[in-house]
Amino acid sequence: MPPQRVSELVTALITDFPQIEAARPVMVMLEGYDPGSALARYRARYWIRNTWDGPEIDSEVLRRVWYVFQRHGIPWPVSRLYEPGQRRVAEPGLAPGGRPLEETLAALLPPGPEREARARRLAEAGRLLLYAPDERLILPEAHACGQFLVLAGHVRAEDEGAGMLAEVSPPPPLRLQRLGRAATLRRMADALARQIGPYAEHAVRQAAARSSSLADLCREVAEEIPDPARRAAFLAELDVAEAPAQGPGHRFRARRDAAGRLVADPPLRAVEEVAVLALPAALEGQLGRLSRAG
Repeated sequence: MPPQRVSELVTALITDFPQIEAARPVMVMLEGYDPGSALARYRARYWIRNTWDGPEIDSEVLRRVWYVFQRHGIPWPVSRLYEPGQRRVAEPGLAPGGRPLEETLAALLPPGPEREARARRLAEAGRLLLYAPDERLILPEAHACGQFLVLAGHVRAEDEGAGMLAEVSPPPPLRLQRLGRAATLRRMADALARQIGPYAEHAVRQAAARSSSLADLCREVAEEIPDPARRAAFLAELDVAEAPAQGPGHRFRARRDAAGRLVADPPLRAVEEVAVLALPAALEGQLGRLSRAG
């Protein structure tokens, strides 16, 4: 791969982190070639706003390199000692869960005798783009004239141009630094038990089976507390408000941002791992009226 192309892609993904010190340069340097493994080595140097975030940021940079390379058709390094069949890099399965692309599309299309055939045409013409949790949806240049469909995961709108406030406000925690669903449910059950006793465990378990939104779940179990003041205190203690998100079936187009990058219009960021299908504009009529899955 041309070294400048790799450097530019990795530099762009690093500067997307709000935890990176934007006033300092991000340097992605070619360190050397290793003929023994047929690889080129790079070193990235960047400054982090909070030193204690170092291990998490380093891990997330490596994680996002995989996703950026996938979207731009850059194969992940494989040993040249493998047989040719082992060196072939297959297109990754649809995330999350690896559900077949054609099957996922068919579930989103409206019912009808042509649904499977339309799903097959869209799957063959489209290109699967994967995004890491918290990653901004920046699209490859090859799809500037197409349209985009969220197939798996959720995306949320993000505010543009935070300006100077972004530099003085604390950076938001990365997804891996936040409590997962299981830990949040445990915390919710413990807080509710302090209000209503042992029944809290059963109430949270039953409500969790009906709701995928933690914010809705919290409001539902709060109704178990008869006293309004104690109910308000319970909600304030947990504070699990969630930003509105769009799930599978959400369609969007792309535009240029101030830096000239091709971004989602309006700007979007992945909530969890997200799969997007890039489609040629000529196939827009094949989508019809989609069934929103989330």
